[in-house]
Amino acid sequence: DLNMFESTKALSINSHETVLRISSNGKNPAQELKSLIQSLELKQIPFPQLLETEVNSEGTHFLITGPQEIIQAIKAELPSQTRYSLEKQELSTVTLTCTGITSPEMTTCVLTTLQTANLHFVRLFTSAMSIHLLVNKNERQEVIQALHSLI
Repeated sequence: DLNMFESTKALSINSHETVLRISSNGKNPAQELKSLIQSLELKQIPFPQLLETEVNSEGTHFLITGPQEIIQAIKAELPSQTRYSLEKQELSTVTLTCTGITSPEMTTCVLTTLQTANLHFVRLFTSAMSIHLLVNKNERQEVIQALHSLI
């Protein structure tokens, strides 16, 4: 049998309702993360879930999520910080978990589904069994509904 690999099928959809993008001009991600943790600890704000760390020519950027009370506390605190800025664009994640290894065909199917529904994403990345989309929060429910057609 030439098809010795399990075919990929969409299994479930999960989502983080609110994702914050926190930026700093510093380009040492370890130092920037340590400083952010300390800043939140000083205000007795638990550190949220870190989804992604990016370093580019503009500095270090963190994508974070967590319970709404933590997210709200961070949104209230960060404007008083000079070291960090909070991106104004409200973001969410939508993750399509698949059976078997994520295939390029499944990614193409996700992209086509979104295009057909005239929906957009900020970033798409894959892991072994999932396709993750970073989307504008105001399109989150529509993206979830569109991707449900794949299950």
